[in-house]
Amino acid sequence: MNETTERKEPVNAGVDRRDASLPDVLRIADICQHLGISRTQLDRIRKTGDFPPPLSAGSHPRWTSKAYLAWIDNGGTQSK
Repeated sequence: MNETTERKEPVNAGVDRRDASLPDVLRIADICQHLGISRTQLDRIRKTGDFPPPLSAGSHPRWTSKAYLAWIDNGGTQSK
């Protein structure tokens, strides 16, 4: 790694996994708010394939809080 290359902190760094305010089914806005990122940033993460697949692939994707929190516990990568 050279001087101009910075190591980026994972997007889920510092996220409290025990957040009791999370609903059972999460919308994009819920996840963005919990992670403190924009929708565009979440879309980039989803495109890498490391984010859990949504319950529906339509215009209103949703995720279970269980799958999302498992992703957080796994360091922000999808277990294979």
